[in-house]
Amino acid sequence: MNIKPLQDFVIVRIKTETESTEAGIYIPEATDKEPINTGTVISIGEKVNLIKEGDQIMFRPYAFEEIVVNEEKLLFGKQDAIIALIV
Repeated sequence: MNIKPLQDFVIVRIKTETESTEAGIYIPEATDKEPINTGTVISIGEKVNLIKEGDQIMFRPYAFEEIVVNEEKLLFGKQDAIIALIV
């Protein structure tokens, strides 16, 4: 299934940060950490004017809704919840 947001909505792929030990063992994210607030824009609505697909962004925590598309967790929200571009 493909999904295209309308108006000023965007779809963001969550940036997952994994920690690893020196031996290369990956440690999953702890649940007591701050919520993830960075990601990559993968689709934009027709009224989005400051960002484009592929941009790395920072957004307000809890401003986006989690959706599942093709068994992948994505975030869906309005452009005005984006607070910065990561350059």
